[in-house]
Formats: sequence, structure tokens, C-alpha cells
Amino acid sequence: MTTKVQICNMALGAIGEKSNIQSITERSPQAAKCNLYYDQMVEVVLSDFDWNFASVTETLALIGTAPTGWSYQYAMPSDCLAAREIVREIRINTDRIPYKIARDRTSNMRVILTNQAEAELRYTGLVTDTSQFSPWFVEALSLRLSAAIAEPLTRKKDLVVRQLQLYNRALQAAAAASANEEEQEESNDADWIRDRE
Repeated sequence: MTTKVQICNMALGAIGEKSNIQSITERSPQAAKCNLYYDQMVEVVLSDFDWNFASVTETLALIGTAPTGWSYQYAMPSDCLAAREIVREIRINTDRIPYKIARDRTSNMRVILTNQAEAELRYTGLVTDTSQFSPWFVEALSLRLSAAIAEPLTRKKDLVVRQLQLYNRALQAAAAASANEEEQEESNDADWIRDRE
């Protein structure tokens, strides 16, 4: 299992720092920068990709009154970092159900507006337990963290650009790996439609 300290040391190594940290709260410039950026970068990397290990499907709770143009207003789940889709009960149609994320002025809460009754949201939830992280996520997180700490520790702006490029490549590799972790439904088109194609 990869720990938070190991991820930070991977990030430090990626930018050429020779000193490893033993604790994220130790008194060193390396630990201070890792401690400053780590939690934020976890949220950024989780939000940047539809990670299978962080995917949650939850029935939404109605809240308040939907504004004009929408039938329902639902409370956003508290651990939601990125809404992915309103789930269809039967996946015959590949069209997505329209929704919009907004803020309710009365409750000052984030809400989801949609015309779907009894809506279920599939979203990326906040996962902080490193034992739940996939290997692809660990790699991507260490690279994104390295980009965040690169300039404060090394003063090299070009290093930030390089680490962000490596991070984007890691996300592409994660997308390919993620595709292998699920089975897509076959089309239910009638025979005459398939024959026409």
C-alpha cells in the first residue's frame, strides 16, 4: 500500500529533490510544500478523471424549489468532487440526461437541476484513504503534486511545464487502463439497423 509520505517522496524525486521526507509535518521545506499542496492536489486529480475506484452512485435528495426551466432541484452529495452523469434506469439510449450544477440562494448549497424524477447521480467522490488509490492514480497524483511544488522548491518554471505534460500523459494511460476495467453494453439496435451500417 502506498502512503501519503511515499507519494510525496515520489513527487520530490520527480523534480530532482535528493532529500526524502519521513513525515509530512516534519520541519523541512520539502515537507512544508508537500503538506501545503497535497490535499488540494488529491481533489484536483480526482476531479480531472473519472476514476473507477472513486465512482459513487447515489439517489439524490430533493431540496427547495427548482428554478424556471427545470422540474427538480436536488442537493449535491457532500463528498461530490465532479458530477459525471444522471444515471438512466435502462441503458438503451446513449443520450445523456441533461442537468446543471447551480447554487440555491435560500440554502446557499450546491444543487443539481434536472428534469429527471428520482434522479440518481454518478459522481467522483472524495477519497483520501491511500489504500483505496489505484496504481494509476498514485502515479498521476505524484506527478501533479510535483508540478505544484516544483517552482517553490526549485525556482524552475520549465520544470512545472514538464511535470504537467507528464501528468497529462499519466491521465491518458489511466483512461486506457480504466477502459479495461468495465464491460460496455452491446447495442440493442434492431437487426435491420445493424445490417444497414
